[in-house]
Amino acid sequence: MIMTTHITGARVIGNHADMGPQKPKIDRVTLLDIVRAGKRRRAAQWDEDCAESRWSSEGGAGLGI
Repeated sequence: MIMTTHITGARVIGNHADMGPQKPKIDRVTLLDIVRAGKRRRAAQWDEDCAESRWSSEGGAGLGI
């Protein structure tokens, strides 16, 4: 007994052609990408530190007993 599906080989090929070219699976990471990511992390950490400092200087959670 031969099992068949409702999708033919030609239809599958047509669907792949309609989807356009495939994107590369692995993006290359450059040194510039690494430097930029480090700058973003430092900026985010600086913002967090400033917010924490301001929160603390304004009384924090209000537990100043």
